[in-house]
Amino acid sequence: MGTTDDLERWHEAGLIDADQVEAITAFDGDTSDRRTSVGRDVVAYLGGALIVAACIVIAAEVWPDLGWVAQASLSAVAAAVLTGVGVGFSRSDTASTRRVGHVALALATVAVGVTVGVVIDAIATDADVAVAAGFGAATAYSGWWYVRHRTWAQHFAVFASLVGFILALAFEPGGADRAELGGLVLIVVGLAWLGLATARRLPPRLEGEILGILGAGLGSFIIVAELNPETGIGLASLIVFVGMSGGLIALGVWLDRVAVIAGGVAGLLVYLPWLANEILGEGAGAPIALLTAGAGLVGLALILGRRTTG
Repeated sequence: MGTTDDLERWHEAGLIDADQVEAITAFDGDTSDRRTSVGRDVVAYLGGALIVAACIVIAAEVWPDLGWVAQASLSAVAAAVLTGVGVGFSRSDTASTRRVGHVALALATVAVGVTVGVVIDAIATDADVAVAAGFGAATAYSGWWYVRHRTWAQHFAVFASLVGFILALAFEPGGADRAELGGLVLIVVGLAWLGLATARRLPPRLEGEILGILGAGLGSFIIVAELNPETGIGLASLIVFVGMSGGLIALGVWLDRVAVIAGGVAGLLVYLPWLANEILGEGAGAPIALLTAGAGLVGLALILGRRTTG
């Protein structure tokens, strides 16, 4: 049976997912070392978070008074230090040390984005272009490290950077007409991310599924918010998103993935009452829709339970 470090390394390589790590550890019966390691990591992360928060507070006080050269220099130094720590620690033979290195690389993503954004803002004197450039640089940087270390920290960093880049392009001044397009792109990216994660192409699997669902949900919300639900196209979009939520539930049941089912249920809780209120009127629509959906889900669970026991 592999050690805790072996399991972590196999997980990072995408050979096994988080559920399998837990199952193997439980079967092995040796959980005391793992609990100690997790406790140590949590304490370390909390301490690191406090240090980062303190640095942010201090920087916020002096940042506006600095010139762009000083701002870019500080953020570049932070990016270099975090990258150095991340690269060094991620090569450790100890799983907990490697995890600290992965978090450092994820934090370096922010510093890289800020550095590029400050420089572009000084050159182009356009804050919106600078924001998009910063998120673009962060996406490229985090994507580079995700290919090499497929961990939850890099996974979150690259996805968050990509979403920020899409939103920066969609909501720049004069780009209001592109808000719906940005929402549509987020839906496509989110569903693609979900599918690739479920197919184990974007490990860790669970984190990828959750991020994909969040991305698709954010995109759908943007579209509905931009379109008037009282219009034909706005009402149609609500219907589509209700159907998409139901499809996620069906897909999750078929694949036996709780995260996918939860994403579909969350979508129903948001869009089904909204749609019912538009059709049946305020007050009556939401309770009827929720009762109907709840009864349907309970019925589905009973049917699946009978099939399983049968």
